[in-house]
Amino acid sequence: MTHQGLNMDDVSPLPQPKQEAKVMSFYDALRELVENKRRATRLSWNSNEEYIFIAANGEILIHTKGENDVTQVPHRWILQIADIEATDFCLLPEQS
Repeated sequence: MTHQGLNMDDVSPLPQPKQEAKVMSFYDALRELVENKRRATRLSWNSNEEYIFIAANGEILIHTKGENDVTQVPHRWILQIADIEATDFCLLPEQS
């Protein structure tokens, strides 16, 4: 396809704007974890390497960074009232 002398097949597509993370409540994030096998983090955690997910055995696990930012093995997430009342959860991109 040409447009004013340009071959449109040779033109790079416009970059897509980055989507803002949809912020949600604990309950909405939990629904995504269970129904769609997603991972979620909290904005207050300031890291995509710290997130919650549902394990194959059905437990809610949390993946955290350890001392000196060394990644640790996921472990059971001990919920606190502040986590349940939080409204700063967002989903991480789906794993490929």
